[in-house]
Amino acid sequence: MSEQQVARTAGAAALRGALLVGAAVLIGVLLLSKNDGILASAEGDDDSTEISASNSDDGDGDATSTSTSESPQVETSVPEPTTTTTTAAPVNLRDKGNVQIHVSNGAWVDDVRVGGAAGRTRDELLALGYNMRGVSNWDNGRQEKTTVYFVPGGGFQNDAREVARQIGVAQTQVVPSPGPAITERLADVDVLVILGADTEA
Repeated sequence: MSEQQVARTAGAAALRGALLVGAAVLIGVLLLSKNDGILASAEGDDDSTEISASNSDDGDGDATSTSTSESPQVETSVPEPTTTTTTAAPVNLRDKGNVQIHVSNGAWVDDVRVGGAAGRTRDELLALGYNMRGVSNWDNGRQEKTTVYFVPGGGFQNDAREVARQIGVAQTQVVPSPGPAITERLADVDVLVILGADTEA
């Protein structure tokens, strides 16, 4: 082989080597470019995921805040129970027809006697079945409170208490005869009712 042939063979080999190197570099560049695109796409997906998660958290947080907000409490008042006090009827009472009662009007209001008070009380007791023995005006002083009297030791104390209960007089206003003026009026009756200023006109 001549020197010219050797030179041509060497030149061809060098060219092929250069082409191979160039091809390898080009392939490497393409591969790198493709990998960068994949990485960029992946990073974009991560950002989108983070944003979606963030938005989801914000939405959930708002929803939670709205759904768990406390509604205003309404206070209710409970009315207190009312009690009614009643006075029990005395025991060992006589038949009302056997209890003789006299009613005397000692009720004065503004220097004027309460007219007709004794008559109204008599009618009320008569309707209950008591034995009414008349009415009168009490002229031995004005009476502030209606009082029911009975003769001490006469056995009519419980009956006097029942009379007071029927006409709405307090049991503390049922007392034995305190003196001659009352005793005289009780000579012919068992119970004496003297009306006071607390009597309804």
